[in-house]
Amino acid sequence: ERLVGPGFLRTASSTWLHNLPRYLDAIAYRIANLQGRVAKDRAGMEAVAPWEVRLETLREATNEAGADLQRLVEEFRVATFSQPIGTAVKVSAKRLAERFEAAESLRA
Repeated sequence: ERLVGPGFLRTASSTWLHNLPRYLDAIAYRIANLQGRVAKDRAGMEAVAPWEVRLETLREATNEAGADLQRLVEEFRVATFSQPIGTAVKVSAKRLAERFEAAESLRA
């Protein structure tokens, strides 16, 4: 739902559409490699969750998704759960923190 929600085709950027197949490959990879790695997957979920919360908080405060931040969160998810798929940009918790802090300071 987050990747292809209502109105997706009308609002998705060409960059987002270009990366969608890779995001779907990452989902398939995660599912295929879940067996025996549930604890590791849960740890990954805990690593991604704060970024999802911050993204949703920004979305609610500004009525916009912040497409660049959403893309970075998706790239972080790929890096966390499906590393062999590869990311389109370098992403880390530190890079996310810097980008979120900049966006949040603009909204304050």
